[in-house]
Amino acid sequence: MFRRLLVVAAIVGIAGASVSCSKSSIQTDPSVREERASGGENPTGPVVVAATLLRGDRSPMIRATFHLMTIKRDAKGGLSGVTEHLDITSTTDAEGNLHFEVPREEISGIAEFSLGYQPDAALMSVMLRRAKEMLTFKADAKTKRIHLGEVIMAQF
Repeated sequence: MFRRLLVVAAIVGIAGASVSCSKSSIQTDPSVREERASGGENPTGPVVVAATLLRGDRSPMIRATFHLMTIKRDAKGGLSGVTEHLDITSTTDAEGNLHFEVPREEISGIAEFSLGYQPDAALMSVMLRRAKEMLTFKADAKTKRIHLGEVIMAQF
């Protein structure tokens, strides 16, 4: 009996340790990877967001300009507002790679963001999506880099 109790306690301890180690990220989307500052380190300069933007046929989105979008949520976690920052932009390269800089001034507490794309003929911006869901990322004072990975813009 004591031996079983000891084994169960060890399993619970290991599971708890692995969960607490993986909680160092503030991201809610598991596909978003984040690089954070350690301990007393306080990064300066912008948070760099990296992604590879592809069209529905998997060809790169070449020279596509994206802008920053700030996401606001209500107390229940529902979307309550989006602010588009058309003056904070970055453009993809010939392979569709995007290196976007989010200014630290835009980050207060834990801030949630997305990137918007406005095709030439469109009246409204299109927010990044992955598997038909809004692709958002979070940043705080400890965030250094965000890696969104490959994002397929199916409608383009």
